[in-house]
Amino acid sequence: MLDRIRAGEYEWELRLAPAIGVSASEEAAAEMSRAALVRKDFLLHVQRTPAEQLKIDPHRIQRRTITKQLLANDVGQRIESARQYEEALAARGGARSVLFAEGNLDDWGQVAAESTWAALAFDFHRAATIVGDSHRPESPAPTLALLQLCRHSLELELKTIIDAGRRLAGITPNVHATHKLMLLWPDALPLIKASWGPEVWSDDEAERVKAIVQAFEEIDSTAMTTRYPLDLVGNMYERPATLLNFSVKKMMAEYETAVQFFGSAHLWIEVRRRIQEMEKEDAERQARSPALNGEEGDEDDEDDLE
Repeated sequence: MLDRIRAGEYEWELRLAPAIGVSASEEAAAEMSRAALVRKDFLLHVQRTPAEQLKIDPHRIQRRTITKQLLANDVGQRIESARQYEEALAARGGARSVLFAEGNLDDWGQVAAESTWAALAFDFHRAATIVGDSHRPESPAPTLALLQLCRHSLELELKTIIDAGRRLAGITPNVHATHKLMLLWPDALPLIKASWGPEVWSDDEAERVKAIVQAFEEIDSTAMTTRYPLDLVGNMYERPATLLNFSVKKMMAEYETAVQFFGSAHLWIEVRRRIQEMEKEDAERQARSPALNGEEGDEDDEDDLE
């Protein structure tokens, strides 16, 4: 057990694996779901699974699960979606568009309106997964478009780590304005390692992910090769020989390994950020309360001395 987090009236234990949070209370699970919605980072996914399948508590937060689909039938999610929908309608006002007609509440529930590193990384990962799952041996298959989605999602994952990790460390979260993955990797790696700590860090896993990132860099170092046939001066891009014949299924499996690695690191950063916030709140609360500040504690100390 690493730490305990107080969430309202409930206490959550942070464990190494397989679960970060465990609760015997359905109300606590719903509370964590709503808390993720309010923060709008959607990093905590409360998954309901029959206890006989888990062999442990039915309400828990998976270590490597990062998804916006918190609880399919969670009332808190619907209430929050409805509130955001009304706010979006008000902000839209009388704006009209041939392409972007007003959506109803169900449409809105499927729209990712956030413009954060984490939200965009999630969106591109989901898009890549959908395209990858639909891949068929037809000619021409959308291979370059798929590679662009995968590559860009990894770029966003790296920038998410750099932004969140530097904020946690109290450093100005400057993120390189670059598409070069291997320029971002050295900035992200120490933040990832610090977020996990020595208990769960694996050099082998990090090296494997680095190799995956480097492979995407090699096929498209500027994020242009998979989007255009020609470079900026009109020269035809040369495709690596490996792209002439490769397994999309195996490529997607390696890509998913990298996504899960970055997603897990970001989740740990967010957990540690929340612990940091709670410790600060506790300190401020104690400073405001004379009783908690030691006035009653002095009597206890005297009794102990006797």
